[in-house]
Amino acid sequence: MLLAVREAFFPLKCQACGFFLEPGDSGPEYALGKKNHHARSIDSVLCAKCSTDLKSPSSPMCLICGRTLQSGVSDRRCGNCITDPPSYDSVRSAFFYEGAARRIVHSMKYRGMTRLATFMGEATAGKFEAHGSSCLKVVIPVPLHAGKLRQRGYNQAALIAESISLASKGSAHEPLEFHLDILERTVNTRTQAGLHRKERKANVKNAFRVKAPEKVMGRHVILVDDVFTTGATVSECAKVLKLAGAFRVSVYTFARVKDS
Repeated sequence: MLLAVREAFFPLKCQACGFFLEPGDSGPEYALGKKNHHARSIDSVLCAKCSTDLKSPSSPMCLICGRTLQSGVSDRRCGNCITDPPSYDSVRSAFFYEGAARRIVHSMKYRGMTRLATFMGEATAGKFEAHGSSCLKVVIPVPLHAGKLRQRGYNQAALIAESISLASKGSAHEPLEFHLDILERTVNTRTQAGLHRKERKANVKNAFRVKAPEKVMGRHVILVDDVFTTGATVSECAKVLKLAGAFRVSVYTFARVKDS
């Protein structure tokens, strides 16, 4: 009843396109393909049109970087991951970075709409089911440099990672521990936007360190970010995590650039 009264006087808007939601719009559970116990507890709902605009990567894809393969019927390693293997073991993303997904990321990252973290985290956590979530132990975000964190006020990757951890507690799998104090960005690198692949790799080289190696020793680390582009940042993070003793690093992002 309270929800009905609230929506009568304060109608919700789609967080991707900004239009008011119509009665019967499905919200995040539509995009996830299942009912979601957080879906109506926050305002991060989508109209039906934007829900259908969310496109997810599908097979055939690279077993490591998650890139969509142009031929074949089964997942396998792509040529790049065979000739130049990244430091991470796998990448999975909820949606392609286009349309509604792109607008959601921009709203979260640049407009301060942090309440979108619940939807983004749960959509990303939905990718765990097909990739051995029973083995997952610890979830951590790609960190921001302290200066950038002060400037923005929050780390969007950390909010998504925390949402993933909370979502795991309501699933049939082992809950994921969420940690903020494991990985640190020690260099205030310039933004990766506009840089080519080699420039991105050089930009983040030696930019991270593991503050608490005892928390990753022998464990499967879930590394979370908002968008996967070339993988330079997460690969550098995975490198230092493995040097600290992590036996596996899986990367999960809300979105990925389509040709990455």
